[in-house]
Amino acid sequence: YFEHKKQSSQKQVRTLEAGEKAIKSASKRTNELLKEVERVATVTKARKPYW
Repeated sequence: YFEHKKQSSQKQVRTLEAGEKAIKSASKRTNELLKEVERVATVTKARKPYW
């Protein structure tokens, strides 16, 4: 019983840590994507159409 309880609590801690890591990773990826889109938009504005 106690071993199962200990394993359960350890698993809960690992799950919470993995969730936080996943949220952080998704946030970072989203920020990078937004920066890329913003950069492309500025490049598109800077180009002068010649036709």
